Amino acid sequence: MKIKFAFITIIFVLFSSNIFAKNTPKENVGDLRARTKSLEEQVKILQSQIDVAHPGMSKSIAKIQKSDGYDKDNKNKFDTLIEMYAHGPAVVTSPAFGIRRAAGDEFEDESPLMTELPKINEDLVLLHIRRKMDKYAVKNNIEIPTRPIIALSGALDGNINYKQEYNKLNKLDVNLDGAQVDIIGETGPWVTSAISITYDDERVSGGTRVSNSKLKLDRGFITVGQLNKSPMYFSIGQMFVPFGRFSSNMLTKTSTRLLGRTKDRAVILGYSKDAFNVQIYGFPGETKGTNNGTVKSFLGHSGFHIGNNYKIGKVKIDLEGSAIGNIAESDGMQKNVFALNATSESIHSRVWGINGNIRVKYDPFTVSSEYIGAARRFDSRDLAFNNQGARPQAINVEGAVEFKTMGRPSLFAIGYGQTWQALSLALPKQNYFAQYDVDIFKSVYFAVEYRHDVNYALSDTATSMPAGSITGRHKNTVTGKIFVYF
Repeated sequence: MKIKFAFITIIFVLFSSNIFAKNTPKENVGDLRARTKSLEEQVKILQSQIDVAHPGMSKSIAKIQKSDGYDKDNKNKFDTLIEMYAHGPAVVTSPAFGIRRAAGDEFEDESPLMTELPKINEDLVLLHIRRKMDKYAVKNNIEIPTRPIIALSGALDGNINYKQEYNKLNKLDVNLDGAQVDIIGETGPWVTSAISITYDDERVSGGTRVSNSKLKLDRGFITVGQLNKSPMYFSIGQMFVPFGRFSSNMLTKTSTRLLGRTKDRAVILGYSKDAFNVQIYGFPGETKGTNNGTVKSFLGHSGFHIGNNYKIGKVKIDLEGSAIGNIAESDGMQKNVFALNATSESIHSRVWGINGNIRVKYDPFTVSSEYIGAARRFDSRDLAFNNQGARPQAINVEGAVEFKTMGRPSLFAIGYGQTWQALSLALPKQNYFAQYDVDIFKSVYFAVEYRHDVNYALSDTATSMPAGSITGRHKNTVTGKIFVYF
């Protein structure tokens, strides 16, 4: 800091000397020239000291000045995101850090048009992006910032849907389906933090949907790690635990996601090396055991995730598997069964959940499949199907192709889903869907989906029958949605 202050002072003195020289008698010009030459020598010495203290700074500034279109009068103009990241303001905005940040990243190479990107391992995604930016900075002699950086991004999506419900009644609805603001903080090279703020769009009993549009902290976590230095990292906070993947081209929610995605306040210890990654995690959970002490313990709600990517020629293959100590902790289980009243959180035994998914990509085609389910039957007193302990399971299979519509990136996808013994969770027995997406403008795209759901048989029974779920029937839904990311 002292060196930089001295450097600025000398520049000021030089500038003042030049002005003073214009109004100085000729007999003093020689003395001024001698003084100027001496100051120039001191500037060179200080510049060499800066190069030692901050290697790469001079080269990066010269690189910016030589780049095409450089505006020397605009000190806030940078030609690449990494230059702004390194030398720009402490608060920046870019969808690269937002909810679409996983698209095109080396860790999760999903299509930018995919509707539902994975929300598990968001901490690892941010670490991979930071590593990529640091590598770019080193390669191009750009100084890696050590000061705190805050990145802001967000999204809005509104939809119109037409439903023919199980009871054959028709319904037209307009909704602001999602509103989200993401705040990513980088405090030095080892600490990354994230806050995701969303709003609740669901209608409350006795009120309107608009009156319930309250902001809430959806996710917030701190991650300690730097993948350029160590493959190990640690995260703590409120997040989706690494169980399942749940990415999808569907506008509406898949049965696998509704059955298994789990958000809680957890700790994660992870390892990531090249394409291989593994995580172990634990969280307190909400359910309490009546005859199984491990359910109440922290270890009773632990789990692990493992994943790897492979490339064979032009074919990319992504394989993942995971397990959770108590699938009753999933968001769908908590919403529809176990958190309905004060006593339902007391279960007689915990049941492990297992997940496996595969994605194969051969441009422009992608095929993916995901399975999630309970490892065994629940105690019939906790969750039942047809008068015996239920073992809920679900599978989702999708295929997609990317192409151009009048020069705009587009995608067409079809899919099939099926569940077993999941009637209590308000999930259909089968669902079919077809969807078309088009990128209208940059970070703005439109999608339309047709979905056909087939419910369980009329003779099937469950612990609780969800409202509006009429067995032996089917329903149809057409949804149009516009997404904006910023």
